[in-house]
Amino acid sequence: MAEPVVREPVVGGDAPDVGKLLNATIADVTDDIGPYLLAGLGHTLVVMPIVLVAIVVMYLGMIFGMFGGMLGVGIFAGIIGSMLGETAGGVSMLLAQLLFFLAFFLGIVAFGAGLGALLAPFNASLTRAIAAYQRGEGELTFGSAFETLSQDVAKVMGGAVLLGAIAMVLVMFCYVPVLLVPLVLGFYSPMIYLHGEGPISALKTSVVHFQSHMGYHLTIGALGMAMGIFASYVPVLGPVFLAAFHVRAYREMFGDGEELVLT
Repeated sequence: MAEPVVREPVVGGDAPDVGKLLNATIADVTDDIGPYLLAGLGHTLVVMPIVLVAIVVMYLGMIFGMFGGMLGVGIFAGIIGSMLGETAGGVSMLLAQLLFFLAFFLGIVAFGAGLGALLAPFNASLTRAIAAYQRGEGELTFGSAFETLSQDVAKVMGGAVLLGAIAMVLVMFCYVPVLLVPLVLGFYSPMIYLHGEGPISALKTSVVHFQSHMGYHLTIGALGMAMGIFASYVPVLGPVFLAAFHVRAYREMFGDGEELVLT
């Protein structure tokens, strides 16, 4: 017989067995799948259009930005060359190309960070609603992703910009280094969402905590990435299940009190 689902605050400070965390999440979601589906649907209906529009804008920006930029570099170098000679034109073209690629890189970083900041308040609101539900202190509804949009919004968006910038820089290095983000900074965002930490404070705490509890972070992060692959094939329920698992893992480690439990 399956154990009954208990929804109550936890003290924190534990690195629980990951298998037990997964089983508890499965029991929690399946016990009340309706509320989770409603909350996930509300979140999906606002996030998906934003992401789809952002993808279109990104590709159009890359296409027109690349061609426009290279055309501009050529025209600039041609003007300099006609005025100061071929040598000056060649040097100016090289410098202009370097500046163009730097601007292109910074644009990609800014775009990723900006998109993260735009989505972050909705993610934060849903995370808080799931945490409250798991504590037995609230309900999950269609509006869960909107109920606390304004709470700590500057910290939430600032944290998303910082995390997005880190991820976009790392992804430029043959993609693999970006995999460190969910492993080392897996609990960075919940620290801001649930305990009101500032972006820099959450970053420092995440790194120090990872160093002290590396095994737990690596296991949770690796499992989260694996589940994320499967969750992407199950609309609405997949992502909200992953969020429920992540919230439960965070609560067990850092607690439900006003202050972070650090061990």
